[in-house]
Amino acid sequence: METIKILIERLKYVLQLSIAVGLFILFFYVLRVGHYPTGITIGDGLLFVAIALCFGFLYSIISGLLFCIVITLTPFIRAIQRAYFYIKRRTYHGEEKFDELPEIPKITLDEANYSVIGFFGLIFLAILAFNDLSLFIGLAFSVFLMAVIYWFRWVSSRNNNGNEDSTKVWILHLAIYFVPLFVGKFQGGLIDSTMSTTGVRNEKAHVLFLGDYKSFVKSTIGDSPNDIYKAKVLFQGVGSNSVIEIEGKRFVVPNSMYYMYYQDANKLLKPTPGGSA
Repeated sequence: METIKILIERLKYVLQLSIAVGLFILFFYVLRVGHYPTGITIGDGLLFVAIALCFGFLYSIISGLLFCIVITLTPFIRAIQRAYFYIKRRTYHGEEKFDELPEIPKITLDEANYSVIGFFGLIFLAILAFNDLSLFIGLAFSVFLMAVIYWFRWVSSRNNNGNEDSTKVWILHLAIYFVPLFVGKFQGGLIDSTMSTTGVRNEKAHVLFLGDYKSFVKSTIGDSPNDIYKAKVLFQGVGSNSVIEIEGKRFVVPNSMYYMYYQDANKLLKPTPGGSA
């Protein structure tokens, strides 16, 4: 019963943290697109929060997976550290003392369970190396920094009595959690994929503009067969406007001023009014 209470308490914190992180990531995406949605209704607001929660959970899963990789690699890092200490001792031959860094502790039985997840995380990174090298480098560097902070926790979180300082431990755990957000390229491909999954972004759309916007796009981009343009819809479904990119040029278009064709198996389907996801 006590375990269930602890689990519920932790899930509550994870939910709150996920929403906060999701809103931050969504705000970052809005800035990257260069458009903040206006005319948001109550339904749009709920969708906005739902998308943020989706981002937050996705980020928490990725961050947790990377940390599990750190746990999996701990025995190898310990082996490298011990080999380094051995070489150092043989080099000095006991004639001169040198300062040894505290040895990285062995993983506990509980942590060993996470190492299994980390093994699958390593497979995920290996596959990613062949599909998206930039994202792989970012996530691999995240693992490195998380490992450094995790090791630093054992060195710096002890107080004068040799016990762990709970405040420092929490700070270092938060630092580990947020590492991928700033160095892991999470704000790039992964967030775009999540946007596409939620229907806010569409990488392969065919757009038909209406009214004055048809003339405006023609004067900017040029003519297109049947007035249908291949485009990326960067932001739609939240607010009264959408952000559409054609040939590197971005347009903020009212939802009522365009139709969007969805492409499936190289066939153009019935047009859907702009703004619907």
